[in-house]
Amino acid sequence: MRSLTEAEARVIRGLLAGLPGPERVRVRMAGVARTTYQTIRLRALVKGWLQERYIPNPALLGSNRIRFIIAQPYADRWSESVRTVRSLKDIVVLWVSPETLFAVVYDRGPPDDKSNFDSSQQFRRSWTIAANPNEGQIPVYFDYEGTWSRWTLDSEPLAYPHSFSRVDRASVRLSADDWKSVGMLMVCPFGPALPGSRSIGFSSTRLSRRERRLLANGLISRRVFPHLNEIPSARGYRPQRVVFVVGLIKQNQDPNQLLANLTRRARTTPVLLAHDGMRVVLLALSPAPPSQLENRTPVIEVLQEYVEKIEVIRNPFDSMLPIVEHRYDRLVFPGPIR
Repeated sequence: MRSLTEAEARVIRGLLAGLPGPERVRVRMAGVARTTYQTIRLRALVKGWLQERYIPNPALLGSNRIRFIIAQPYADRWSESVRTVRSLKDIVVLWVSPETLFAVVYDRGPPDDKSNFDSSQQFRRSWTIAANPNEGQIPVYFDYEGTWSRWTLDSEPLAYPHSFSRVDRASVRLSADDWKSVGMLMVCPFGPALPGSRSIGFSSTRLSRRERRLLANGLISRRVFPHLNEIPSARGYRPQRVVFVVGLIKQNQDPNQLLANLTRRARTTPVLLAHDGMRVVLLALSPAPPSQLENRTPVIEVLQEYVEKIEVIRNPFDSMLPIVEHRYDRLVFPGPIR
């Protein structure tokens, strides 16, 4: 597989960053001609390097928390364990490897019978963290731009970190037409690009005024994620492992300061960071390229200042396969996982 060109890496960074404003802002930040930018953007989408998603704010759907589940099943119960996790109501992410299952679930209403993984007989180890985004407990939600900027371009991020806007659930008042627009946005990335249909993704100009208002109010966020198994390497480098870190927050330590110290002192930019006031979960890619290893504090040293009883779960990058990949349309149109 060929490596990305410098221009492709810069355009992809801008798309991952989700910079606000008209397209000319992203073209200028990429430092390429407009036609080059448009060609690379189209190539990234058609070849499956990037995927567009519209993510509903949990408050929009009457949810207070998002559950992050990491589970390691017994070898002889692996298939049963995958079915158990996959059947969870309102699951939007499910990654599986021979050793580890990782899931993200929007909690709406009382937890279902399968929510208590810590006592399940199917798993030899499991961790569940239910974080409240409206209380700032999810400082990073699947933001790859920090890692991409530093690892592929040796530059600082443009917009990292992305998370959820704080929204007062009691103030959410949507009309029937608003809800229709919500549904259209959720399903839009999965619709066919047919003649006469909406233009292919990555452009806010294809959205209606009502849809743009939903985004401006923080009820929905537009994000672009990399398909890291499909995207070519950059400068010959590819991540080798998916790393999960879980642990207990130390007494009198503010978990919201953890991210600032990780990014500044350890020069690492987690893809995901969430906590519930007692426990913390972190998702990152590794190893960092040599250019990022100089003049920094080791990640574990920074973590140990804030977190105790740390457990690290490493999975080979190519073994972690997406079964459900950011399928937020299922929250609006419930039914079997497609």
